[in-house]
Amino acid sequence: MKQIHVLCALVLILLCCTTLTPCQEADVEWLRVLTNEDSFIDVDRDSLVMDVERVFTARFRTTYFLDASPKPKALKTSRVQFDIIQFDADSRNYRILGSGDGEAIAVAMSNRSSKSLEWRSIPGRFGRKMLSSARQLPPFGAWKIVSYRFATGEGPSQDDPPGLKSLIGTNFTLRWDDISIGEQTCKTPAFETRTVTSDDYLKLTGSSFASIGIPRSEVRAVLIKCPVSENTVQYFVLRLPDERAVMLWDGVFLELHRIKTPFNP
Repeated sequence: MKQIHVLCALVLILLCCTTLTPCQEADVEWLRVLTNEDSFIDVDRDSLVMDVERVFTARFRTTYFLDASPKPKALKTSRVQFDIIQFDADSRNYRILGSGDGEAIAVAMSNRSSKSLEWRSIPGRFGRKMLSSARQLPPFGAWKIVSYRFATGEGPSQDDPPGLKSLIGTNFTLRWDDISIGEQTCKTPAFETRTVTSDDYLKLTGSSFASIGIPRSEVRAVLIKCPVSENTVQYFVLRLPDERAVMLWDGVFLELHRIKTPFNP
């Protein structure tokens, strides 16, 4: 059994809303980022998109009210605006890729290149909270390895290698600034959101999406690279419902549970 090397890891995270149905707009979960006297801002929990240039994008919703009031029940909704905001966390800059309702955002983003948009410095408390909220969206966070199974479907046994058995209880953590497995850490990883097909997955792992309960032909994925060591190790983390995931590691499927932490932008 190989040792875990994360100093030059190639991590592919397949993002699935569910193993049974595709993502649906009605199922989107919004998280509260900021509450003002006349409005509040939420972030789409499943909107995070990361780019190889170490920038990432998230969708925000601002709800404005006709009358400002200290009593939330007395507030009357005036209008709702959606913003697609891209952040450069290293330089602490941002730019708005699109604003308006869903259709208006789609039109705006299709008619202009993001490279032509001006970067601006993230402003004060308001901007810091939006940046912080985006950095807490899945798949970022801590995951605990709770069990494992082999490609044949067999679970843990007493005859398994000690190195494999010792993985149970270990944390796998994804952050913007680093990723880690146990005590091993990869600094300043590069992220990229992309689409992976069932054929791609078959070539890489020898298994199909159907064999792991995904009925679709393609899924959204996140590629994470840590070019620090001479070796390159590949991990595939497939997100499942209820804060669960399966990570392919050295021919073994590790079962992960996401560790619940307070959302605190």
